Amino acid sequence: MKLEQKQVKSNNRIHFVDALRGIAIILMVTFHLFYSMTYVFYYPIGAKLLMTMMPIEPLIAGAFILLAGFSSQLSHSNLMRGVKLLGVAIAITIVTMIAVPDIAILFGILHFLSIAMILFSFIKPYINKIPIRVGLLGSALLFVLCYGIPNGVISIPNIMCIKLPQWLYSTDFLFALGFPSAGFVSSDYFPMLPWIFLFLFGSFLGNLATVKPLPQFMYKKWVPPLCFLGRHSLIIYVVHQPVIVAVLWAINNIFSH
Repeated sequence: MKLEQKQVKSNNRIHFVDALRGIAIILMVTFHLFYSMTYVFYYPIGAKLLMTMMPIEPLIAGAFILLAGFSSQLSHSNLMRGVKLLGVAIAITIVTMIAVPDIAILFGILHFLSIAMILFSFIKPYINKIPIRVGLLGSALLFVLCYGIPNGVISIPNIMCIKLPQWLYSTDFLFALGFPSAGFVSSDYFPMLPWIFLFLFGSFLGNLATVKPLPQFMYKKWVPPLCFLGRHSLIIYVVHQPVIVAVLWAINNIFSH
């Protein structure tokens, strides 16, 4: 039986995915704590702590995006979720442009996820017509090819590298797609290219859960606190930064007197 030929209906929540998302949110909150210590409050130790996490920051964000794609495949409310999240993302842009204009967030991970969810709500029927193995391979290849687009190239490491036309990066209006101008600055930046392909890779993985049951351990709630954090990861992501800043501000004021 081919994977694409039979659908399996299951109401069981995949707690393993929640746990993975819980781990990712803990790591991301920690990263942003160190980031705020370094660039908002200028604690010397903040820079040292931040450097320890810099190598894995793309992996943390990538895990969020992949898992969001996985969950979007199983969700029936992607459009509404995406619209609500877009409102939050726009609010974050406005607040950061006013409060910290030098490190404002113009197109961060929440902006990306909201647009990806909205887009996926429309293309999901067509995406699901693609054989799963073909989709996994194709989206993985496109992600690798497009990973360098924000830096002006399409490439496969150690195999090929094609420089893109400079005019794509000469405007201030294409940064959301992955073509930032020379003066573009966003403290959190996840453009549609290449990240939409990682989101789609996750959606094809999610499709596996609809065609045959996953291993039973994935449906068990092994670590309830992680699963709880994973289920509420978007809310945590939205509120954690102002909470971090408020706590650090309070600590700063207490010890400065």
